[in-house]
Amino acid sequence: MHSKDRYRRMKGVITDDIANSHNLVLQVALLTAGEPVPVLQPDEQAEIEVDRDVVENANAILRRLTEETRALLTEHWAAVERVAQALMSCDLLGQAELDRLIARP
Repeated sequence: MHSKDRYRRMKGVITDDIANSHNLVLQVALLTAGEPVPVLQPDEQAEIEVDRDVVENANAILRRLTEETRALLTEHWAAVERVAQALMSCDLLGQAELDRLIARP
């Protein structure tokens, strides 16, 4: 696979992950507010009206999760870089190799 194609595929996955996390946060906010969560089939989309309090709660959850993620990445950035560097030379890491890369100071 050409590296540009691989990057595009990875970029799409990242975009999908972000969209999925936003959808999950909205579902949590709906459940917290006692509102029903629509049941959708894979690849089905729906537009729903959501109370402002639910949106504010979802945004608060996203802010907290973003801050926690940023703190974890900052704390463990050296390990993230080691794993990323190893993945540049191979497509797959075994658990033992991954553990070694993460544990190394």
